[in-house]
Amino acid sequence: PSEGNKDKNENETFKVGDKVKIKDGAVYYDGTTKVPNFVLNDIWVIYAINGDRAVINKNASGTSTIMSPISTKYLEKI
Repeated sequence: PSEGNKDKNENETFKVGDKVKIKDGAVYYDGTTKVPNFVLNDIWVIYAINGDRAVINKNASGTSTIMSPISTKYLEKI
């Protein structure tokens, strides 16, 4: 049975090493700092995860490192 993929993210499980994109309008885990466009426009690798708090560090191409916490509700697996 198909569940549909539109709002599947709420039930999606993330793990260290997953490649993710960050959704438009995302803020960092502090709840107020907006994620800049250069981060939104790239693919990131999850460095650490604890509950709904993920830390992204390197981009998939290995050219940038940001070590930033973000809620998993703003992540989409690639």
